[in-house]
Amino acid sequence: MDRRSLEPGLMLFIKRKLENSVPLREITEMLLRAGFSEKQIKEAVREVYNKFPDTHQDVVASNSFLPPLIEKVKIEEIRRTPTTTMYPSVEKKGLFSGRLRRRDFILGFLLFFAEGMILLSVIMEILNFIIPEFSSFTREIILPEHNGIWLLLIPLILSPISIILLSLIARRLHDLSLPGGIAFAFLVFFVNPMNGVISMYGVVALQVMMAIIFVMLLAVKGDTKNNKHGTPPPIKGPSFARIINI
Repeated sequence: MDRRSLEPGLMLFIKRKLENSVPLREITEMLLRAGFSEKQIKEAVREVYNKFPDTHQDVVASNSFLPPLIEKVKIEEIRRTPTTTMYPSVEKKGLFSGRLRRRDFILGFLLFFAEGMILLSVIMEILNFIIPEFSSFTREIILPEHNGIWLLLIPLILSPISIILLSLIARRLHDLSLPGGIAFAFLVFFVNPMNGVISMYGVVALQVMMAIIFVMLLAVKGDTKNNKHGTPPPIKGPSFARIINI
């Protein structure tokens, strides 16, 4: 369909959504899913603010129950703001840099956690085959409660996957404006509180706290605006590239 025939309808859609107090980012996501390009959306938004700056205020004047959508001063600020800041993309790259949205976090965590379990089983079988005594060592030393500190060998053996999982947690924490360093506290799940070295109550309390934080990572929606950890996570592009972020 000709772009010129689409533009009036696109502008009308944006205008009505703004009048209904729908955030600009949500409007953008709707239109991207509908197949419009980012360039088309940016141009249409500029035209809406240029041609209809007082549309919502006129509606408010005739309907006193409607709250103002946006002050005129703010409209002028938006019109002067570069479109690159209106539709930001992730700038920070790296395993422990930037932010990760909730959907990609869940997908990535399930993927790499499952790979870790499979890899751990394979490694155990190989070690048991090469070193028959390893099986008895596992049962007598690593697994018993009084030697639970040996469980820390698991993330060490699977260090590449452990690093990726910790990076997923760190970047998801960033998305909630929380310090990414909290991710390393999740290693407490590999410390058995009955080992007689660390206080049982302290370890259990920390494990409960980490479990609550993990539920937050799964359930709480991230910031929709820029925060100190970067711009909002992207919604376009390959999922694996967003998960790894390198």
